[in-house]
Amino acid sequence: MKVRVITAPAAFLTLAEAKAQLNVTWDSQDAYIETLVNAACSHIDGANGQFGRSFMSQTLELRTDDFCAPIRLPNGPVQSITSVKYIDGAGAEQTADSGTYVCEDDILSLVVGASWPTPGTQAGAVRVRYVAGDGVIPAAVAAAAKIMVTDLFELRASMVTGSKTEVKSSATFDRLMAPFRAMHC
Repeated sequence: MKVRVITAPAAFLTLAEAKAQLNVTWDSQDAYIETLVNAACSHIDGANGQFGRSFMSQTLELRTDDFCAPIRLPNGPVQSITSVKYIDGAGAEQTADSGTYVCEDDILSLVVGASWPTPGTQAGAVRVRYVAGDGVIPAAVAAAAKIMVTDLFELRASMVTGSKTEVKSSATFDRLMAPFRAMHC
């Protein structure tokens, strides 16, 4: 299963909030600070983020080889299902009837008495497009993003340990984000 970002989320931290966090009053580094804001927000939010969940609204597409029951949609919370499409045995794209499935708690499942159609055998034949993220940014998540922007601004170079280059997250960032990490079974 693979998740593609169709419409990326907007950054949930503004330039003004980042500058206030950094105590920066001049404008000459605005473009650089915006880059840091985008990096921090994308590290936290959505399919490209490190926490397995969506905060800001974004359109995602799950691609899988076959229908299974049920289908867990990653990077929730799921707001809505846009479409469930599949490639049939003849290679034509088809759309599943929206009356045959329901999505509850990020799980796409069949309604009673319905069955999934039979897709073709190619990889990624089933495509579920959905909108995830509720736009609610908990205070701890906003604070963690600000800490990350601060770390990136103040430590402009990566840290080198032996021959390995890495940027380590702060312990405070990790503690703030711990409750928001999606658990997968």
